[in-house]
Amino acid sequence: MVNFKDLMDAAGGSFEPMPKGPVDAKVTAAEATKTSNGKTMYKMTWSVLSGPNANRKVWGNQVISPESPPALGIFFRQMAAMGLGSDYFASNPSEEQVARDLVGREATLMLDQKEYQGTLRNEIKDIRKLAGGLPGGA
Repeated sequence: MVNFKDLMDAAGGSFEPMPKGPVDAKVTAAEATKTSNGKTMYKMTWSVLSGPNANRKVWGNQVISPESPPALGIFFRQMAAMGLGSDYFASNPSEEQVARDLVGREATLMLDQKEYQGTLRNEIKDIRKLAGGLPGGA
């Protein structure tokens, strides 16, 4: 028999979106994939490190848009906030290597809330260097 209370406890309790604002989090999973139009995209799962939402999950994607220098600037700035800076990318890592190297990285996420298919969800608006720590935490 399924114990739904235990399953809800394992899921982390609250299913409401977290409040807007900063949370410190760690990448627990990352995958290199492609968008529907063929761009490289990194799908990341984050886990909140502390506070009332500790261990809650947040999902976000980072897309490489070669046709847009401003979007590329945001991508590389956010990667640098996680400790993958210009020296790292100058070595021309594979897409899969970047995904592997994202796991374990820590940063401050700026959360917002957005409605998606009728449900209010968290959205990562920005990724910043973790305050008081080394970039990336790894």
